[in-house]
Amino acid sequence: MKKVIIFVIMLLPLFLAAQKLDQQLEKPANVFVGTPFKIHINLETAPEDSIFSPQYDSLDVFFLMKEPEQSDTVEEGIRKTSLTLTFQSFDTGEYTFPSLEFLVKKDNGSEILKTREFVVIVQSVLSDSAQAIRDIAKPLKLNFNFWDYFIPVFGIIVLTALIILLRKLLRRPESEEPVKIVKDSRPAYIKALEMLTGIDFEALLQSGNYVEYYFQLSIVLRYFIELHYLINALEMTTSEIRMYLLVPNPREKGDILNLLQEADKVKFAKHIPDSTTAREFLSWLDAYLKSFAVRSTEVQDA
Repeated sequence: MKKVIIFVIMLLPLFLAAQKLDQQLEKPANVFVGTPFKIHINLETAPEDSIFSPQYDSLDVFFLMKEPEQSDTVEEGIRKTSLTLTFQSFDTGEYTFPSLEFLVKKDNGSEILKTREFVVIVQSVLSDSAQAIRDIAKPLKLNFNFWDYFIPVFGIIVLTALIILLRKLLRRPESEEPVKIVKDSRPAYIKALEMLTGIDFEALLQSGNYVEYYFQLSIVLRYFIELHYLINALEMTTSEIRMYLLVPNPREKGDILNLLQEADKVKFAKHIPDSTTAREFLSWLDAYLKSFAVRSTEVQDA
């Protein structure tokens, strides 16, 4: 009896741990930015069980391309659920696609089913080989004589002498006062608001130019981050900003990354947003920049 109890205790962690699902990966040999790949998942549960899917919008550079395709069949008292998930990436690099967890609620408890991790290498868009520059004729061999070398050298010497002479003639007197450089000492949010109000976003929206619309939004936000948080945001990717941006409020950082990721999807993955969402991002950025006027007032009062 003791041996049976010990055997059951040893098997208990196996029953409590999350089980791996039956999955199949369908992707091309080379994955480029915007190339879709599919994950086929098969689940077997009781007909009365409830299945809860994971949050697909928290997969870093991967995002769900369309709604999952699902089919359910019941055979011999077992419900077989087939899911097909289509994903895309909007950034290059080598990434480990994380496990997707499915929570199965049963009458006597719950069970977690997980997919297996796998590595995806995303490359930049492949250039068209038909546009490669090719020679249309063999290079010609040229024979230069003395004057072919002398005239260019003599011309360079004369031109250099003329430049030196003009610099001496146009040199300003030493008594002249140096030009004072006026430094713009306004807060970063005022400069960013000035840039934001100078762009006709409504005209871009009416013309359907979503790429330019989101590009200008991201430029204004990156400009503000660079001035206020002192990081080189205009030259960084979204992933680098996520790494180096230090914001006390996690929700504020999440809102910033949400706009930048949406701009990346529109620019690199040819995502077509709706006009309502586009206007909401513009309103958020305007309110976010104006909130720093209140913050600066609170700091002064303190």
